[in-house]
Formats: sequence, structure tokens, C-alpha cells
Amino acid sequence: MRRVALFVWVLMVGACSRSTQPDVEDYGIVSCGADNGGTIVLTFTAPNGTTPIAGADVSVSNCTGKTDGNGSIQMMDVPAGSHTLTIKKGIFQVSTDVAVESGQELNLGKVSLSPDAKRMLVIPGSFDRIQDVLTRLGFVYDSVDCGTFSSWSQDSVNAYDYLFFNCGAGCNYYDLGDKLVQFLNSGNKRVYASDWSYDIAEAIDSSAIDFFGDDASYGSAQVGNEGQVMAHVVDPDLQQALGRDSMLVNFDLGSWVVMTGVGPQTDVLIRGDAYITTHSGSDSTIYNAPFAVIYPYGQGKVLYTSFHNEAQNTQDMDVILEQMILK
Repeated sequence: MRRVALFVWVLMVGACSRSTQPDVEDYGIVSCGADNGGTIVLTFTAPNGTTPIAGADVSVSNCTGKTDGNGSIQMMDVPAGSHTLTIKKGIFQVSTDVAVESGQELNLGKVSLSPDAKRMLVIPGSFDRIQDVLTRLGFVYDSVDCGTFSSWSQDSVNAYDYLFFNCGAGCNYYDLGDKLVQFLNSGNKRVYASDWSYDIAEAIDSSAIDFFGDDASYGSAQVGNEGQVMAHVVDPDLQQALGRDSMLVNFDLGSWVVMTGVGPQTDVLIRGDAYITTHSGSDSTIYNAPFAVIYPYGQGKVLYTSFHNEAQNTQDMDVILEQMILK
């Protein structure tokens, strides 16, 4: 099987001292409305210093804007004075003190996440290497097989901020349900699962995603056909990162897991037509099926994608996986 990975970043900037809603012309541009104010310019990146983080919230003095597809933002008319600027994306956050001068531009250049900004744990799998995406982004992470992870105490699990379950990790997923629920209840945490690890998403909250077939029958959702699909990118932040609202997804192996719908708490990030062959041998198409979703649970969120990271990824998939991890 094949799939794409994903990673996570957050950017949040304080805002201008102003109670009214700032005028946001576009991603990357915000007017904070102060007379005789200054301008702040920056580019937010992954720890590697090169991969931009799109859709990060940048706040300063009660004024907030979003980074564009290049990870950049220009905050104009910021009140003169000393402020704390905060950049936030998902579970990631960077803060710095700034001194804004009237009529002057303060160019902060690149603001990058630290490689160890959050504690990440990867559960390796047979068909996915999300760890390659994390490495490309410049993050550091730990890795442990699912059998060992299953034996860990709750405190050991809760010491991490992000858990990644690769496709084909070989876990007894439902035995992990309580452990993952407690993990997500312990703070603003993230769980990532791809393709054949879909039982992770099911074990946490079975109402969040509708998978093809009978949930009680293992593997019944593994009906997707091999091939390339032009998908619709629904999420605005991912659209910014990609520069458009469509992407080419390469399902280079068959039997990928098909989602048919989602619960009211779940946001669909990417949709496309799923061409399937059922286990009884009949062919059909599920139109506008979710390909990648995110849903809240406890204090955290769960990210699931039917595609994942591998050598056969399209360039679109690489970009989207990197940005999704940061949601």
C-alpha cells in the first residue's frame, strides 16, 4: 500500500490594541488599524528553516492574521511600543518580544520551530513512513514498535505530545482505545493514523468517521482500487499551501481504506471519488468520499488519512502531508 504523511506547526501572533475585528485582506496581509503604527514582517517555517507553514495564526496586540502559502505575513498599522508576538499552528507555538516603532518596518526574517518543539513518537509500519516526512521537516522523534508501546504505562504515553501510527503498524488497535482516549484527555495532543491503521481512529471515537463495510469485520474497509485521482482540497489552509484547491493523489496499491462519510464533529480536509472493488468482487464508485479528515477528542485531535507517505507520492501529496501534520 501507499500513503502520505503529515506533520504539524502552529503560529500565533499577538494583536494590535484594538477591540474591533482587524481588516484581513488576504492570507499574509493584515491591517491592525493603529494610526502612526509600524509594520511587522516574518516568514514562519518548519525546523528545517525552508518549509513554509501556511495558515498559522500570528497575533500581536489584539490583532491576528494568518501566514500565506509561503509562510509569510505582513502586519501593518501595529501600535508602536513593546509587544509579545505569538505564532501558533496546531499544537505548536512560538512567542517573541518585539519593539514596534511608528512608521518603521520590523523584519523578523525567518521564525522557525525548534526541532524538539514537541515530543513525538512514531509507531513504524509496513506501508508508510511518516517518519521520513518528520525528518524532512527537521523534527526529532522517538520510535517504538506497537507491541512495546502497548505495554507502556499511561504516564509514559502521556509524556508525548504527538503519536503517529503508520499504515501496517500491526497493533491490536482496540486494546489501545482506552490508552489513547486518556492521552487525548491529558492535554492539547495529536494522534495521526493512516490507511490500514484506521482502527485507531475507530477505537478513539467510532462516531467520527464512517468507513466502508462492517466495522465489526476487520479489513472490510480495505476496498480502494489502485490508480491516480484528482481530489478536491477543502481546507483553506491546505489550499494556501498548495496554491490551488485540487491535488493529484496516487493510490499506487489497491486495498486502501475507504471512508464513506463523517460525523458532525469531523472536518473533511480533502475529498475525491473512490473507485472500489468490494470483497465480493463488484466494482463501484463512492463519489466525493473523504480522503483526509480531522476530528476533536478530549483536549486534542485525531488526524486520519487514506493516503500516506511513500516513494510513489506525487509532489502535491508531499506538500499536503507536511502541512496536515501541523493541523
